[in-house]
Amino acid sequence: MNRENIIDILQLILTTIRGLNDEQYHMLLSGKAKLKFVALDTPNITLRQKTTRKGPIPILTENDIKKVIDVLNVCKTREEAYMLFRENSIYQLKDNLLAVAQSFDIHVTKSDKNDDIVNKIIDNTVGTRLNSEAILNLNLKGG
Repeated sequence: MNRENIIDILQLILTTIRGLNDEQYHMLLSGKAKLKFVALDTPNITLRQKTTRKGPIPILTENDIKKVIDVLNVCKTREEAYMLFRENSIYQLKDNLLAVAQSFDIHVTKSDKNDDIVNKIIDNTVGTRLNSEAILNLNLKGG
């Protein structure tokens, strides 16, 4: 194993640790959790769907999350963003909302309900951008 391979592995580990939420990070540091290597080509891969009373709801992939990010970045109003989450059943699953929130580095607590997570996502994306635009367009000269 050469130095470049070791650097690549350390970068992967660093990226993984940066992707942890605060609770996971502290559990890892305290020894209550551990990082685990799982080969992706083994038959023990978890299923990509969870079932509900209405049928299966697919779990978001990285490409799905990127699409959500792209859509949220072009939403003109908060209501537009709310419609994205209301109209698509894929966002009824809390795990999917948590994945989107994590991609934006939004802190979510275990007690947050789906609506709370959606509100945090929208406030931290569309809301922040709209507030910023409003400040930039503010005319302080009064004329």
